[in-house]
Amino acid sequence: MPSSGDIVFFNWSGDRSGGADHVGIVEYVEGEVVHTIEGNSSDAVMRQEYRIDSSVISNLRINNTNKKQDNALEKYRIATFLVAVT
Repeated sequence: MPSSGDIVFFNWSGDRSGGADHVGIVEYVEGEVVHTIEGNSSDAVMRQEYRIDSSVISNLRINNTNKKQDNALEKYRIATFLVAVT
C-alpha cells in the first residue's frame, strides 16, 4: 500500500507493462483512494485522486521510511521538481 511521499507512475493507456506517461507524488491514502499531487496536470500543479486498483497506475516507488535523512532529501528533490515544472 502506498503512503505519503511515494512516487506513482501513470500509463494513460492502462497498459501496465508499458512505460510511464506521467508521474505524481502520493499525498495520502484514504481507504482505497490514492490522493496525489501532480505537475503538468492541465498545465498546473494539481491534486488528483485515483482508486488504488486504477488501470492507469502502472507502478509505485515506495520510499524507505526508516531513514529520516533520506526522506528529507527526497522531499526536497520532489519540491524542487514541482517548482521547476510550474
